[in-house]
Amino acid sequence: MTACVRITAAAGLVLVLACTTRGRAFDPDSVVRIEPGWTTQEEIRRWFGDPVAVQTSAYGGTHWGYIHEETTRKDTGTITKIGRSIASIFGHRVYVPPVDVAYENTTRHKLTVLFGPDGVVEDYTYERRDIPTRRVY
Repeated sequence: MTACVRITAAAGLVLVLACTTRGRAFDPDSVVRIEPGWTTQEEIRRWFGDPVAVQTSAYGGTHWGYIHEETTRKDTGTITKIGRSIASIFGHRVYVPPVDVAYENTTRHKLTVLFGPDGVVEDYTYERRDIPTRRVY
């Protein structure tokens, strides 16, 4: 195997990312279309799909809940292994640190819509939250 092919193969490993999702994706840009007193359940279902959670209140109203989380992870253990592989192509040894660090960023979109007994939106809340974490292991 030529050195050029080895470098290309090793460079391809660098592009690997870990990503996980939870819940059902919805378009957060559609939230601005919700108008209390006017928007109906049918419109909400068309824009956001079926809710993940449904609650009924004592007065006859309904709460629909939507949530979507996406987590991206970067791990120095993978970077260390890739660096060691690239160095071995050229016959060098690489010092491996005694710990690895994993960086995660979770982006959470949460929408709760309150409908009155007539099926029209009374109120809603939308939250977008970025949750960064760092773990040493």
